[in-house]
Amino acid sequence: MKLYGAKGGLSQAEQTEVSMQIIRQIIKGILARKQVTQMRQEEMQFLGMVRRPQTAKELRDPNNPLRMRERVCKTRRQERD
Repeated sequence: MKLYGAKGGLSQAEQTEVSMQIIRQIIKGILARKQVTQMRQEEMQFLGMVRRPQTAKELRDPNNPLRMRERVCKTRRQERD
């Protein structure tokens, strides 16, 4: 779609319509890529290839393995120094 032609180009209304169509296509593409990324992430979680995000309750749990690992690393750093 040509916005400016050799002899006069498009009218203001036609330019506005073409611009709106281009913007719609760009936004539609962005939203489609975002949806595909989310679906891919969910599929990888389902297959066990990626860990699922932890809930707030799991993060607060004192026996959480990730928190325990952080504490161990912190104490080891302190012992080295």
